[in-house]
Amino acid sequence: MKKYKIGQFAKAMGVTIDFLRYYEERGLITSLQDDKNHYHYYDFSQSLVVSRIMYLRSMGFPAKEIQRILLNSDNMEALSLYHAQRERLRKEIAAYRYAEETLGFFEESLMGGNRNDWYIVHQKPFYFLPHTTNEEFNTDEETMERTSEWRNAAPYTYDTDYWPARRAKKEDKLYFPIVHHGLAVDVGIANEIGLNTEKPVILFSGGRYLEYHINTPMTERFTPNNHLTQMSYRKVFELIEEKQMKITGDMFVRFITIFCENGIYYDHSVVYVPIE
Repeated sequence: MKKYKIGQFAKAMGVTIDFLRYYEERGLITSLQDDKNHYHYYDFSQSLVVSRIMYLRSMGFPAKEIQRILLNSDNMEALSLYHAQRERLRKEIAAYRYAEETLGFFEESLMGGNRNDWYIVHQKPFYFLPHTTNEEFNTDEETMERTSEWRNAAPYTYDTDYWPARRAKKEDKLYFPIVHHGLAVDVGIANEIGLNTEKPVILFSGGRYLEYHINTPMTERFTPNNHLTQMSYRKVFELIEEKQMKITGDMFVRFITIFCENGIYYDHSVVYVPIE
């Protein structure tokens, strides 16, 4: 059987030299050593295992599991490994599908932000995890643990501001003196992926909301200007007053992206205000 140097064999199989060395170190590929010059060679008999490794890699198997499948597993163990990887892929596919749908929403929202588009929508029930209060981190143990878990659940979780409504004593109007920044997720999705929704997570029942798409100028890159933010949100309340809508509770702001136009940075968000 013809022998091939490592570079020749790698080229013939469509892999790199590092690929062959990596899996040879793990005992999956065995090269042939010439007794005279001590060079390592490969022949056609090694092509089958290289093909199997490439195929398993294409399905997302890590090196340790490829090693177990090809070297150490019986039929039942291989079946178990295949099933576990299938479940991982199912979850990844679902996450990518959700991300694709979310990007479609982002595209529509960015176009709507230039026009200050607004809609009346029915918001599904969702959970909110407060992470900061008036720009100071909530550092209690429960919040820190939940935040780490929820961050790792992206793209299902997303950055949101929660503005609890307060009623003025002298006037029959609501105002929003406090802002909590954190993460939100739809109730159905949280239950499906097994996200921890215990305290300090807050459940909101959803309902009828004004959805307002808005671009807010920033003082400098990645630094919100609270004054400009309040001025931008004022447009929302002016619309509510103009259309004679009645605010019924807490306001939320979902952050979409940051972009730069003519040297000015903008924060693009979607404002949600509950109305009758």
